[in-house]
Amino acid sequence: MHMIPWWERLGVPYSMVERSAEPADERVFVVVSHNAFLRRVVADFLAVGGAQVQTRSSMDDALGRPHAKIDLLICDYSLPGGDGLRLLKDIRTGRTGYPMDVPFVLLAEAAERWLVQSALGLDADGCLLLPLNAQKVDDAVRIAMKRQRVLAQVDDYEVVATEPPPPVQPAAAPVAAAPALPPCFARAVEGANLVPVPELQPEMVLGADLVSERGLVLLHAGARLEPAVVRRLRDAASSFGFDNVPIAPTRGGKST
Repeated sequence: MHMIPWWERLGVPYSMVERSAEPADERVFVVVSHNAFLRRVVADFLAVGGAQVQTRSSMDDALGRPHAKIDLLICDYSLPGGDGLRLLKDIRTGRTGYPMDVPFVLLAEAAERWLVQSALGLDADGCLLLPLNAQKVDDAVRIAMKRQRVLAQVDDYEVVATEPPPPVQPAAAPVAAAPALPPCFARAVEGANLVPVPELQPEMVLGADLVSERGLVLLHAGARLEPAVVRRLRDAASSFGFDNVPIAPTRGGKST
């Protein structure tokens, strides 16, 4: 009877299997997911390289058993008692026993823009989309471990939303957007000016709603741009497909 090698059953490239013959390293990875099968699959992928892998099954489990010397945390977005973004926010604001700067990779079923924006705002090191394979996990770990990170101020993380925005209520009558308005913006205020993304400054006031492809409002017109939001808009401009941002008209030299 022909036996299928374990690495073929898991879909692990043989080049990665060769590394397992090397002395085991001392890295510690933690996988958090309510899905036992997903936890096992990710843990098996990570263990190929020789790292120590621990698993957690819920938000409370992750918070109740922190690891002070963790090298990487891979966390499912959907968790009993919370979610992956909430856990990441608690870590970045120093509310857990995990290091505040621990590399963090989020597991998600889809890359919705509000989710990506919030993950960027909390300095996540990557987002793994289901279904997974060994190469995707290996690439995400390698990038996360090599990334040089400088944490923002705790106050910057505090303002990042971790819940999806409410559905936009249909308007009584459609409001036409200004012709030159980028496609991801809608309902511009009167007199709004387009400002190039590199020229955005804190304290400016958004002059139109920033909306996702599904019509969800990510940022409302009239929102004052905090430093963290300015940085995230600059980082995410290429993903959202805009070069300019509508800014409300100024009054006395300041945004209104």
